[in-house]
Amino acid sequence: MAITQPGGAGTTIYLYDDTSATNHAAAPGPHTWAEIATAFAADFVSNSTNLASYRSKVTVQIGDTGTGTASTSIVDTNAVVLFDSAKTLAFRATQTSSWALTLGTKLGSGNTASGVNGGFLAFGAATVLRGTVKLYGCILKQTSGAVTWNPGFASSGSEAVNCLFQSSSTGTAPFVFGATTATLANLYNVDLSHTSTTSFTTTNFFVDNAERLTWGGSTPTSLIASGSNSIQIKDVVLFGSPSVSDLRWTGSTAAAWKLIGPKYTGSGIARFTTATSGVPSLANATVEYWSWDVKVVDSTGAGVQSIPVKITDTIGNVQVNTTTDSNGAVSFGSGLTLNAMAVVDHYSVGTTYTLRHRSPFFVEINTGASANSNYLARRYYFYWPGYETFTTTGGQFQDVADVVSIQDQPGAPTTWTEAVQP
Repeated sequence: MAITQPGGAGTTIYLYDDTSATNHAAAPGPHTWAEIATAFAADFVSNSTNLASYRSKVTVQIGDTGTGTASTSIVDTNAVVLFDSAKTLAFRATQTSSWALTLGTKLGSGNTASGVNGGFLAFGAATVLRGTVKLYGCILKQTSGAVTWNPGFASSGSEAVNCLFQSSSTGTAPFVFGATTATLANLYNVDLSHTSTTSFTTTNFFVDNAERLTWGGSTPTSLIASGSNSIQIKDVVLFGSPSVSDLRWTGSTAAAWKLIGPKYTGSGIARFTTATSGVPSLANATVEYWSWDVKVVDSTGAGVQSIPVKITDTIGNVQVNTTTDSNGAVSFGSGLTLNAMAVVDHYSVGTTYTLRHRSPFFVEINTGASANSNYLARRYYFYWPGYETFTTTGGQFQDVADVVSIQDQPGAPTTWTEAVQP
């Protein structure tokens, strides 16, 4: 079968097997929203608008009613699909590696590409996105229950780029991302918002790469409340006035989150709370990173190559130990923490939220055995910008950009002429 409705009018529409021609004009190949509307016009209604839009009176499921394993997919762009109350897009819960959904177009490649033309989906019931799901330039609206995105198998390559997830559900956890053995590959430039006045959290955040995300909600308890180990998010922005904390650790083991350049709500509430006494402890604290961008130059302002650069934090960790490239810049770290330094640790003593600052930092440039004798050595301490006001409930760090000269200007100083009152 390809597109069928085995229960008759008013029941679930099933899509199965991209190679089958039954009600599927483009076989072999992926299914489209238009094909579903053509096959069962009474239950998947085309609104005949300039921008393709459809009303689904029934649930549409990717995957058959039995145990089939044939690859089945929906691929489409620039369409609006509105599901009636209690209806949604479903996926068969087994053989998840056979199911796929791709909406929109990815522009470029890699984790920081762009995405366009994914269209708009409004779900009328709790939704579980399974299989390989790729969303580019999409808006997903959840009106009832949670949207749980769980591929169901490892290395699915599922991602969302340039997307908006909205929820008006009264559930306390409207968005659930990934699972321990079924992580999402990438969330980039994704906004999440919740308009209900009840509690709002994101749970089970298992994502390999998460960058440029925003969370916002109406009277949330916490914006991210998760027991997911080793969360890594870069350039996350949090909005709203949480009643408990911006972020909350709900697990019973090590947290070890990494937050790179986070922007907190600034609502005066705790940045972190923990549901379990002593977790995360200092040994497995959540670490906050900020970018350190330095250029080492000569007297003309040109970058100097092969100059050793070393930075040690106040607790004795050498965070940078490298040499400058041809432009006088340095590169250290990897992944989302590339060129970012650990600035503060968030942890708990019992259930008391505590900070450990890594400032002051000791910078050594052109020192040690590999120093270049043609240039000066520089040694200095600095406190990370924002240190003086950063507490468990307030303040904000900033990225650092620095230019360090290791060569004095040539020639004698310019003669100083004192101005005289006429």
